[in-house]
Amino acid sequence: MKTFKIKTVIYISILTLVLSFFPSVSFAQNVELSISVDSQEISKGEYFVVTVTFTGNQPIGDLTAEITYDEELMTYQSGGGNAVQLSNGKGGIWDIGSPYRNSLMYSFTFRANDSGEAKFEITHSEVIGHGTETLLGSPIGSKTITIASSEDNEPTEPVEEPEPQEELVEITRGGKTLIIPKNGPKTSLPPGFELTSLTLDNQVLTVARHAKTGLTLIYAVDENLKEGFYVYDPVLNTFYNYFYIDAEQRYTFLHPVEDIVGFSLTTLDIQGNEITVLKSDDNFNGKYLIYAMNQEGAAHYYFFDDAENTLQRAWLTTTNVEGEQNDNFSWIIFVLSGICVALLLVIFRIRTKTKSKNVRS
Repeated sequence: MKTFKIKTVIYISILTLVLSFFPSVSFAQNVELSISVDSQEISKGEYFVVTVTFTGNQPIGDLTAEITYDEELMTYQSGGGNAVQLSNGKGGIWDIGSPYRNSLMYSFTFRANDSGEAKFEITHSEVIGHGTETLLGSPIGSKTITIASSEDNEPTEPVEEPEPQEELVEITRGGKTLIIPKNGPKTSLPPGFELTSLTLDNQVLTVARHAKTGLTLIYAVDENLKEGFYVYDPVLNTFYNYFYIDAEQRYTFLHPVEDIVGFSLTTLDIQGNEITVLKSDDNFNGKYLIYAMNQEGAAHYYFFDDAENTLQRAWLTTTNVEGEQNDNFSWIIFVLSGICVALLLVIFRIRTKTKSKNVRS
């Protein structure tokens, strides 16, 4: 019995010693091989990609593989990186993995030389585990690639799909009707404007808004089929033509916001744009009063010379264009002046009486 135990210990020790000399032996296949092609329909003259993937149950340390392919039907072009060498229908992979990757993938680009059944094959491989130096497996596999002749796969004429109809809405503001594309303008925006949304008559429109001035433009077609940008004025709730002139800086013409004494509203055609302006009731000298906004967002009244196409700031407080307002202001000054004079007289009489009393005493 004692002899049997001693023999058993000796046998186990010898077996352990023998196995220690062969650490790379693994008795199970712990790695999988997959081969795929990026296209199911390949014609002569076309390019296609073959992808080879080795996947282990632990990080891969070293990988070697032998490759063959039908050189007459397919020619290697590129791919796989520095770890791959392919030419004349054969080659291989010699790669080093990392402790963080359980799979290694390689993609090869081929050109189809002729029609037929081309074969790509991994004839031999060895995949070693990282750090363990054990053989994870030696998978092999192949992929048959069907290459059709160019006559079998002639391209068909593409069917032209009709362009989707653009959704248009008709909206009226201030007596002016516009036909507006809901998706906004197809042309470029004026400088400083950005696309945003605006809801009018329960319709959500894509419009352009100036980030600094807040001016809103709508791209539309009017009743006269004039296409272009129109200003939407939310204060006056109206549409009017978008027009500007450049004089040192850009001035955008706006609709007058108030009635001015001595001036009447009229329309003026400027470079094909109908603009609402103010015209003097008398002493008209070719200058119109217009309401305009500069590129800083400040809106003022200006005299516009139709002949010279120039602007001049109108200081309404010093001209007769605000006669009614100036008259009201004059009355206020007159009343305040009278009150001040009355107060001065009262103060003067009080001081006089005080002096008289002092002299008598």
